[in-house]
Amino acid sequence: MSVASFKRCLREYIFEVCGAGEAEQILSTAELAHSGQTRRSGEPYIEHPIAVANIINKYYPGERLLCTAALLHDTLEDAVNNGNFKDEQELVDTIRLSYQDPSEGAKVLSIVYALTHDKSIDYTSYLVELSKNADALKIKLADMLHNMSTGPTSRQALKYQNAFKALSPDGMAPQGIHPEHWNELNSIISSSIEL
Repeated sequence: MSVASFKRCLREYIFEVCGAGEAEQILSTAELAHSGQTRRSGEPYIEHPIAVANIINKYYPGERLLCTAALLHDTLEDAVNNGNFKDEQELVDTIRLSYQDPSEGAKVLSIVYALTHDKSIDYTSYLVELSKNADALKIKLADMLHNMSTGPTSRQALKYQNAFKALSPDGMAPQGIHPEHWNELNSIISSSIEL
């Protein structure tokens, strides 16, 4: 399959998963934000936000804005540092313009800002604070699930386990989180720690 054919299929898939008329523009924004970036495995980084959007679609079908926010969830952390936008404001404006409805763009930006981890705050505190925003928490847990499914380091697995326990000391899914999503993540974290 040619690169052009692959990109065309990818766009059609995102349109189907996110179900939004502007999904193509949002995917283009995410692709630009992560251009030249790769994951530890060497695959193009854009595959990660697409996988996170797919997890959102699996557990929270019909939540179109969550799906598109998942495509953009790492953009504020990565795009400017990667040199793909001159500054944060240019990226924010591009995200806003990706949505036909300005209120939807504003809502997605608020989710993406909530997901942007201030590295001066430890990960557990970040996740517990994030639990106050159910939409952002859904995406973060989908992000964690994908990261744990793609060969996490033992340090990453332990970090997630500690944060996961602090998020829910009783082991129950937080309000608004699909129990199957929670259980799948809990299972994968536990099995990674046991290895």
